[in-house]
Amino acid sequence: MLEFSIHNRFRIAKDDFSEACRDIDHSLDGAAKDHLRRWVGRRYLRSAFPDAFNQRLDSSTGLAKFEKSQLAKNVSVILFCTVDDELDDDVPYPLKVLVGISDDISVEDREKLARAITNGLSVAGINLIDLRIATEDEITYRDLRSYRRLDRDYRSLPEQENVSSPPAGIDAM
Repeated sequence: MLEFSIHNRFRIAKDDFSEACRDIDHSLDGAAKDHLRRWVGRRYLRSAFPDAFNQRLDSSTGLAKFEKSQLAKNVSVILFCTVDDELDDDVPYPLKVLVGISDDISVEDREKLARAITNGLSVAGINLIDLRIATEDEITYRDLRSYRRLDRDYRSLPEQENVSSPPAGIDAM
């Protein structure tokens, strides 16, 4: 059995694999390989925000509820733009948010989405100064250079036994 844990890291010399051979009877299918690549890639390449910002964001139950809602299925990406500094408790983080959505979302659902995101980010210490909802075609390269993707640690597969994995499509956000 092969088991991966992102938390238990150690070095292995390449020579340790010199006697290893591929087990053709046990291999990952294409979808599993793709899932593993995305999981590991996001774990190491995800955007880093200041700890104080993350703590304030974690106090939002509204954002967690939104992420589990039917409405979130229309969202392909959530991008944040804020300062990189650790701010004192009495200084709010200014936050610009860009939400990438599918092309076929209705005007009504778009308005619901804006309200849900605004409510989810209405927490002490975060000042939402701009919320933009755009289709994937409307998001520019400049946007991608200015904003950073919101990827949350709890989207990684859990390490504890008897803890359910995140839903299969959760990494689409």
